[in-house]
Amino acid sequence: MERRLLPTTRLSDLKGALAVMVLEARARDDGAIELVVELPFVSAKTSREANDFMKRVAPDVRFRLEGRAASGVETPGQTSAKRATRKGTSETFTDLNQWLLKYLLLAPNREHPRSLRGLAAATESSLPSAQRFVDTFAELGHVVRGSRGFEVVRRDELMRLWFASMELTRDWRIPVRSRYGAARLLEALAVKVSRGEASAALGGFAACDARGMLHVVESGPVEVHADRRAMAIVWDHAERVERRDADALIVPSAAYAASIFRPLRWDPEMRGPGTLHPVDVVQSALDVWNLPALGGRDQARYIVENVLKWSDGA
Repeated sequence: MERRLLPTTRLSDLKGALAVMVLEARARDDGAIELVVELPFVSAKTSREANDFMKRVAPDVRFRLEGRAASGVETPGQTSAKRATRKGTSETFTDLNQWLLKYLLLAPNREHPRSLRGLAAATESSLPSAQRFVDTFAELGHVVRGSRGFEVVRRDELMRLWFASMELTRDWRIPVRSRYGAARLLEALAVKVSRGEASAALGGFAACDARGMLHVVESGPVEVHADRRAMAIVWDHAERVERRDADALIVPSAAYAASIFRPLRWDPEMRGPGTLHPVDVVQSALDVWNLPALGGRDQARYIVENVLKWSDGA
């Protein structure tokens, strides 16, 4: 039996954690699987939806929820988890949290911040935002403050949780067809980006290809992350169509502007004249995860295991 304490009552976080627990248990080949998840409290709706979710995705798994308050006894870890929940750790993979994770994971030539103020300053975030981030991922066991400062640990498990969160996120890709071809659309976007008049970046398989880590044969239409200003350019050059007729997939990224566009500053050489910059390596993997029919999950695992080399429990 596996028991896990989660400092959240948000259904999307709970479902993501359950998906990861099932995958991990099956990878260990534990035979009959029994999962027990402890939450700060369990409402009737949470219990009903969690059980319905498990019946759909893992009907062979024995599963139950427990509310910590029911036991009447709290361990120090449970107390801190309740305190963290009140601070908002149910908001796990927010835009800002993803940006902070990427800074600790990917930023080149960085010094690991040794304090919350240092982390906030390095990432251009507020001190309360840095505090919420550290509370969230320290509670999940993925951010520690060691002798070198804040670091991300158990990165392979973190990516599994991150991928699970993507499965619970709405697919925002808008299929479009350019009136003059996808290449002309990308050129128009690149011109505006070079002038600082918009933010856009290659995503998905297109980003994998641009970074020389494409692992699949058929990658489908080019994918582009676009802010509000870039979306205006898209609609000047293209129209929405059925997915089968699309030559581009546009992802409106205003809600994730920090985590999508801030990392682009780290390797400016990736953008040549008249081209768009590809999103960072982690985002490339996240983008393709929800495209299993095109080999997206194989591509994402390839990035984690062979490019990032995070398959060893680091």
